[in-house]
Amino acid sequence: MHIEAFKGKDSENNKVILEALALNGSLIKWDIYKAVKKERRITWSTVSRRVDDLKERGYVMETGKRKIRVGRREEDSPLYGLTWRGLIASLTSDQLHNNVFNVLEKNPQIDRSIDQLLPVAREIFTVDEIREMTQKLFEAIRLVPLELESANEEEIICYTIPALDKVGFRIPEKDLSKLGQRPESLKFLYKTLEALEECWEALLEETRSRKHEIEKLLTEIPS
Repeated sequence: MHIEAFKGKDSENNKVILEALALNGSLIKWDIYKAVKKERRITWSTVSRRVDDLKERGYVMETGKRKIRVGRREEDSPLYGLTWRGLIASLTSDQLHNNVFNVLEKNPQIDRSIDQLLPVAREIFTVDEIREMTQKLFEAIRLVPLELESANEEEIICYTIPALDKVGFRIPEKDLSKLGQRPESLKFLYKTLEALEECWEALLEETRSRKHEIEKLLTEIPS
């Protein structure tokens, strides 16, 4: 995975800002500054510019407002949180992807289905199993031959699925009958697998189409 925000002179500042939001959830700019200055020497104006740039490039979004006092008056200050793109970028840090559940819990704005996923995963899998699957997931993401800023979610998913097999990703076999008392959880798991199936089918269809094109070209080559 190529991440444009992590290239060039602003790369380290971008990394610490995304990591701060991953670890803490949505923050106003001033709180982002206080969090990142513990990690590196950085000015308030630099943090403000970097947050604006990351927002423009789709790594960060406004998630709400928080009232702050400026002198004698109160004003609304924007809260900034990660987008799905910012989440993927931030989790390339070993420190964060080893604590992926904590990151997801801090950033529910990325996908509300996370609220359903986390308790289900915790009920089914052990901590070690979750850590192993997470490690393999991010090994697969690193193999995806896309530029994060120009790719959409569907493209990333379709490229990540075959990469999972390449890195040896496996879901441990589990008895799902204990989820019988939680129909909503079972429905969520079903929809997730259904979406993955559709993605695989689309990828297989595209592969067959390219194969047929090449076969046709081969038949046209004089022997």
